[in-house]
Amino acid sequence: MRRFTDIAATRFRGSGGFEWASLSYLLVVGSLLGVSINIAKMTIERGGSPLFLLFWATLGAGTALLVIARLLQNKLQLTQAMIVYGLVSGALFAVPNLLAFMAIEKVGAGFVALNFAFPILLTYALALVFVIEQFDRWRAIGVAAGLAGGVLLAIGKVMNDNPPLPWLLITFSVPVIIALGNIYRTVYWPQGLRPIVAAPLMLLGGALTTGMIALFDGQFAVLWQLQGAAVEMLTLVQTFGFTLLYLLYFVLQKRAGPVYLSQIGSVGAVAGVCVAVLILEEALPSALLPAGILILIGIVMVSLAKSASAPSS
Repeated sequence: MRRFTDIAATRFRGSGGFEWASLSYLLVVGSLLGVSINIAKMTIERGGSPLFLLFWATLGAGTALLVIARLLQNKLQLTQAMIVYGLVSGALFAVPNLLAFMAIEKVGAGFVALNFAFPILLTYALALVFVIEQFDRWRAIGVAAGLAGGVLLAIGKVMNDNPPLPWLLITFSVPVIIALGNIYRTVYWPQGLRPIVAAPLMLLGGALTTGMIALFDGQFAVLWQLQGAAVEMLTLVQTFGFTLLYLLYFVLQKRAGPVYLSQIGSVGAVAGVCVAVLILEEALPSALLPAGILILIGIVMVSLAKSASAPSS
């Protein structure tokens, strides 16, 4: 216990304000993630195609961030390693998001948001395997606490709504792919790649992956069909959200590593459920308060114990 209190004292005495900045990024990015899931549900309820939404939101956000990167840097020097990184990280981004968007109509935005709380444990386990992290019991307890909060919310949702089993399995595959993406982006981060450039590379890679899925699924024409003013306006809102979300997302990953980053799922789960309840009138999960407390405890413990971890990238 003394070791943990020493870590806490060191962190809150202020060693350059790093953890406070990372915590701010974490809360903003996690909240934007939760909101984006609910925007997807509103879009789909109005007849929008998940393929249409993901393709144009990623293409638009990726293009906007590429322009910003070009304005901030005199010249964009992209290596082959950076391009490959963008394509692979884009695929690992697009596939889980597309599955999540497709599942929203079957299991609800709240339940999809809850599943974004689960990548933290998988990411932590993989980080230990790849020696990105060193084992730390307080950090492990924090990860377990955040996961327990997500599990509480998910169990309550399943018991109340009884969603279809095939879509449950599809939804549960989402955090697995997200965890793999968290590790890939850290292990294979190319030398000299800045977050402002990494974000558009991933998003444009995601747009390419989405377009290829639509092509092979015989739905490529859907990407170019007008879907109504409401759908197109929501897609534009999602584009702006993705632009901010994934710029800060890569800044957070570079600063704090994949395990800390994966906590955005826990924050997004709470934010997504709250938006789903307040705006979309979904049922309030019975375990929201204890789950939220567990997730908060997890975030604090992972943040304070970070000093015992190995370099993240």
